[in-house]
Amino acid sequence: MDLDAFLKQSKETTAGFAGRVQSTKASISRIRSRKQVPSLALAVRISEATGGQVTERDLLRAQADGTA
Repeated sequence: MDLDAFLKQSKETTAGFAGRVQSTKASISRIRSRKQVPSLALAVRISEATGGQVTERDLLRAQADGTA
């Protein structure tokens, strides 16, 4: 699952989620729209915060696909 789908499904705000993963609203917005690839450390925090619904692989795939 991608981060955008998770946040829509959970109805959690970008700002609230950013706080939970110790990031900024701007960074999470860019990651959510696949304009930025998170660091591995942030990808791990996102995966943990989503209970594994969004995996590190999901987040880093954009880099491998060349879409970020």
